Amino acid sequence: MTWKKYQLYLIIAFVCVPALAFLTGFLVAKQWPAKEPTSTSKDHLIRIFVDAKSGTKTEIPETGDFKRSFPGPLFVTVIHGGQIHFRCDEKASPLGKAAQICRDKLLAMPGLPKQARVRIDLELSRVKIPEIKHLRRLLILPGIEALAGEYKGEVKYILPDEMYLHGFLTGGTPLKFIKDLRIGIDFNKMENELYERLGGWPQQLYRVKLMSIVNGYSNPYTRHEVLRGNLKDAPLVTADTVYKAAIAGGDYMLRSLIKDSKRNVPCRGLYCRINSFRTAKGQFVYNYWLTKDGADWQSIQFYNLPRHAGTTYALANLYRITKIKRFGDGAKEAIAYLNKMAQGSCKGPGFRCVAVGTKASLGSSALALVAITEYVLATNDSTYDEFGKSLAEFMLYMQRSDGSFKHHFDAKLQKPDEVTVDMYYSGEASLALAKAYNAWKDPRYLKAAEKGVDWLTGKQMKQLPFRFGFGEEHWTCQAAGELHPHVKKAQYVNFCINFARYIGRQQWRDGETAFNDYIGTYGFSPVIPAHSNGAGSRTEANVSTFELAKAFGKDTSEIRTQIKYALGHIIRVQRNPENCWLCANPEYATGAVPTSPVQLDTRIDTVQHTTSGLIRAWASIYK
Repeated sequence: MTWKKYQLYLIIAFVCVPALAFLTGFLVAKQWPAKEPTSTSKDHLIRIFVDAKSGTKTEIPETGDFKRSFPGPLFVTVIHGGQIHFRCDEKASPLGKAAQICRDKLLAMPGLPKQARVRIDLELSRVKIPEIKHLRRLLILPGIEALAGEYKGEVKYILPDEMYLHGFLTGGTPLKFIKDLRIGIDFNKMENELYERLGGWPQQLYRVKLMSIVNGYSNPYTRHEVLRGNLKDAPLVTADTVYKAAIAGGDYMLRSLIKDSKRNVPCRGLYCRINSFRTAKGQFVYNYWLTKDGADWQSIQFYNLPRHAGTTYALANLYRITKIKRFGDGAKEAIAYLNKMAQGSCKGPGFRCVAVGTKASLGSSALALVAITEYVLATNDSTYDEFGKSLAEFMLYMQRSDGSFKHHFDAKLQKPDEVTVDMYYSGEASLALAKAYNAWKDPRYLKAAEKGVDWLTGKQMKQLPFRFGFGEEHWTCQAAGELHPHVKKAQYVNFCINFARYIGRQQWRDGETAFNDYIGTYGFSPVIPAHSNGAGSRTEANVSTFELAKAFGKDTSEIRTQIKYALGHIIRVQRNPENCWLCANPEYATGAVPTSPVQLDTRIDTVQHTTSGLIRAWASIYK
């Protein structure tokens, strides 16, 4: 064989072997689904089962889709209060026969809750899941596809709604030392569940493509297409929908505010050893589980003060823009709790700080000052002026001569920690000082805020990591915006425009993802469902950048587009009774924003950031 022929064969092998492997994988994993029923047939299915739930027998057609046979079962599920009250699955051969059997079973179930929702799923195809232990969690589309297990010829299914209700979608933790990194479904729990249903370990697993619809809340005969525990069709982004979503977020924060220390909060999440707990007046329910109508356990000692302060700011910000009194009242109650947390040993010469015990983080006091100054600017109420000014003195005490900040303070030793650095704190402190100047006109605050933003947008960016990208600078750009027009520096606006471009490249847009519920949020991979928190915090930053760029005569079109995409995502995922059929208490959950499309818990700071992003965008772009 000549060298040229040898080279040719090598090239052919180099091209063909990967191509063949890709083609084989594609053919093995590719779903070849049956054609979905028509819209008319779907509407008829909704009517059949909504009527059956209320005791009315509706005739089933013997034509069209109802005489077709489908690859697998028809599933009918009735859900209310975070629980499944009825489940029927019958092989759709034909569809009409399965619908008749499930209808008659539902008619025999009197007394179902009036507001119970009906979800209908139909198997369109299934493919085998290969036995690849550490990759299996990635081989099913979480919240979209069902999982089926086969044992001795019998097949049982776990539907997407069951995965949400049982917490199967957020159990994949490939790196045990990073608990918040959750990728893929929890296959161990799913296999255990299938074992219980089958009476033996599944010999083969399948991923199952479904047609999924759910009936409406306000009109039970309305049909909604389903996408991952939510409605598939995205709501419009208009001045009205943005404003209403902001108000809903504010009302959720108010419902989460503990106004009576004797209030029993259902304990359904982490660290729960009892069914309910009580905590201090003025706190917010920190992490609420939508499918359980309960929260993670919390107490005075076990509570996130920076996020409490941030939520307080969001309420004050809502009041400042909307002048709706209940938001101002809520902010004042939450500030009272921060004031209480600054009455202990965390103090020094001329300053106080917010802390539990003797260890104080800069962020707790900085965001407390942000909240107080926003409240002052909104109300002219001087009740907490002394408290706010003492926190501003703490900011000055913690600032170095180059503009950077020390991030932790030991009140017992009366000594700052010169080494430990945390994300966000320097930007939060700079924003706090800028707002303090706008509230009380002390020139020291303006000078310190300017030095802080100078360092964040200048010297900090000369460090090696920042030559390749940005950190989370959403507080920095809000600080830069707050300083305008007192400080007008091209360095600030250029930094924030570049930050907006940087995060804009991480934002999912139309045509960039197969999953519509990703559009508008930020992420690096479709394998990791994007969290909604970033859509809120980055919108806050982008609104400040938009206003700053506009003041400097810069082009704002791309920033505006990025903001609108993020608003669309927030409005889509924010819960309301119509899209919250999995919620145990849809009325309470209204306004909540889940952590991600597959994780239906709501941390209070997610609502804080998304609500502030919504109302500030409304005021800046739409109003």
